[in-house]
Amino acid sequence: MRKSTFTKGLFTTLALSLCMTGAMATVTDASLNATVQYTLGVDDYLKITTTTPTVNLTTAIDEDYSALSIESPGIARFQVISNATTRNIYLQGKTSVTGVYSTLFSQAGTADDLYLIFTKDGAGTRATAATVEAAKGATPAASATEDTIWFKVTVTAPTHDIYQENSGITAAWDSTATKGQVIYTMKNGTGTFQYSVGGAAGAFSLHDTAGTYKAQLYMTNTTL
Repeated sequence: MRKSTFTKGLFTTLALSLCMTGAMATVTDASLNATVQYTLGVDDYLKITTTTPTVNLTTAIDEDYSALSIESPGIARFQVISNATTRNIYLQGKTSVTGVYSTLFSQAGTADDLYLIFTKDGAGTRATAATVEAAKGATPAASATEDTIWFKVTVTAPTHDIYQENSGITAAWDSTATKGQVIYTMKNGTGTFQYSVGGAAGAFSLHDTAGTYKAQLYMTNTTL
């Protein structure tokens, strides 16, 4: 009888031991993993700079004042850094003359056939929005373009640091209304743009009086 009692007690003890072991295993499994999740934001990034903010040009006039030319071309360089998959960048021409959208125009209607209009600056100028628009014409009358002349802009094909052979930057001329701008569609990365202003002046005559003539090439992410 004592042996039977001992055996019964032994089974009872083992059963309790197994139940406790199972309970402890469940607690241990639940504490094996934990996660901390971090989140952050990456801002849209665009930086447009130039290494040629001011270019002083030297000109020559022939003896009878029938031609004006730039002796040494003026170079303009822009760099665009962007993290957008694609982004539009615009090249425009600026002037202080009121009412002018852009002083950049194209005779052929293409992004690589560009001309930049210069207007006389300061007091006494006769340049107006009308003279600027007239200068864009094929054969404007001299009296219609007073104190307003233009020069050819030679375009160097833009380069991209990631996408080569112009696949990173495409260009198109936008002739909407009287705006006049080049639209560059650029993939993410760094783009380099270069232009040269020079040659003989267009729309030049005795109606262009002495003074300082100015023009601006302007690169922006804002369309006209």
